[in-house]
Amino acid sequence: MTFLKSNQKVSFNNVFLLFLVVNSFYIVPPLNSSMLAGIFVAGEILLRRDKYAQLVKKNISWESIIIPAIFIVVMLLFSALIPVLHGTKDFSYSKNFISTLIQFFIITLLVLKIYSDCLESQAPISKHFEYLLVTVFLIQSVIQLFAFSYPSFASIVHISYKELAIERLYENYNGARGLALTGSPGWGLSVGYSLAYLFYTKYYLVDRSISLKSALIGFVLVLGGIFAGRSAYLGVIVSLIYYLLCHKKLEEKFKELCVGSLYLAFFTLVFYVFFPSLAMKYVKLVFPYAFEAVYQYQSTGVAQTTSTNNLKRMWEVPFNLRTFFLGDGILTDHTTGSYYKRTDVGYMRNLLFGGAGWIVMLLLYQYFIGPFKFISKCFVDNRIKLFLIC
Repeated sequence: MTFLKSNQKVSFNNVFLLFLVVNSFYIVPPLNSSMLAGIFVAGEILLRRDKYAQLVKKNISWESIIIPAIFIVVMLLFSALIPVLHGTKDFSYSKNFISTLIQFFIITLLVLKIYSDCLESQAPISKHFEYLLVTVFLIQSVIQLFAFSYPSFASIVHISYKELAIERLYENYNGARGLALTGSPGWGLSVGYSLAYLFYTKYYLVDRSISLKSALIGFVLVLGGIFAGRSAYLGVIVSLIYYLLCHKKLEEKFKELCVGSLYLAFFTLVFYVFFPSLAMKYVKLVFPYAFEAVYQYQSTGVAQTTSTNNLKRMWEVPFNLRTFFLGDGILTDHTTGSYYKRTDVGYMRNLLFGGAGWIVMLLLYQYFIGPFKFISKCFVDNRIKLFLIC
């Protein structure tokens, strides 16, 4: 925290750049905020290239950069080969991997800059990254609350949206969704919040004691996550499990959970007392969407949601053994723009595209670019292993 107080400018710059990269919202298509941040960071690195060259030589493992980049390129090549072999010429998946490769390059540059700033300031690197990630989603929550309260502000946010996204999220959900300044206002945003909750738990609750400030930050993050989507709930559940399994003593956890519950009750009361119209609007519009399963159970006796029913239907897409092993080489329906056979289930979508072999490749790809390969390393502290597993 001393680092943050004495280096406000550095922290603000890094939060701003990371917000642009994480949310990657459109500015003037095809230029998005992530590319803009990449231009800023690349410019700084070029101006101070001698310093960054020494930094890379002394501190950066090329393995951590080259291996993920190679895997992205391999997946890009296979995603182009599959539709060629099937004769479908559907290269929409290849476009995704090209985007991933560009994002990886931009993220590498930004991480290098933040790493350099931390070394100059003698700040704990991992702690600074945790702080930055949580702050990015805290800002996103504030943006969503403003957009929810003021439709005119929401219209400004929607300048970066495609018309289809505004209709699908904002209008279809009566203004309860599609409020974030991001290029992925649906599932991607909710998964981002899931990760933000995990980093929040580590930074504010596991590595230090709960306080009024940290509880307020958690309260605002939860409000924002409810806007994003129900997938964010998974992050709350996993974060709670992570906290219960962390190294703190049992009595300390129990005490902090009680204190945290009191803080959240207090903030909820303040929210209702000082912002009554906003609170009622929140309950009337957001709750029926966020807690649809509860509302459905009360009215029909069955705990179900529209999205889970759609997912169940998507798993019932028929396919033969040839498709199972080789796929059909189609990811996107060119006439509707939706996914092939209108399935939005991740593994089903990939099975239809490239078959079981493509699924295996995806699993290997995720292993080598994700945290899993680090978990088995003997030098990784058990506390870090628990965090990576969660």
